[in-house]
Amino acid sequence: LLNRSSDLSPLTGRYELVTLTGIPVRSGALTGTELWIETEELPAGVYFVRFYGVNSLVKVVRVIKY
Repeated sequence: LLNRSSDLSPLTGRYELVTLTGIPVRSGALTGTELWIETEELPAGVYFVRFYGVNSLVKVVRVIKY
């Protein structure tokens, strides 16, 4: 769950959840102030969430799934 305070502007753009080797396994649009990415079916390991703004990559966050 990515959660931003309600006093911030809503998220806009898109995201990608990728494996350690860069293979996309989930993707979608960023809307609102929260983002849920379903990972129940994914194996344990290290993933990266890439956040894209309107025109370019904005941030990458490492996620460890147990």
